[in-house]
Amino acid sequence: MALGARLEMRQGQGLVITPQLQQAIKLLQ
Repeated sequence: MALGARLEMRQGQGLVITPQLQQAIKLLQ
């Protein structure tokens, strides 16, 4: 879904995947 957009945003901002974000991504998948 919006997973690709989230990954692009994360890479663009240079952020690291946090446990909370990882959990949120799993829920979206």
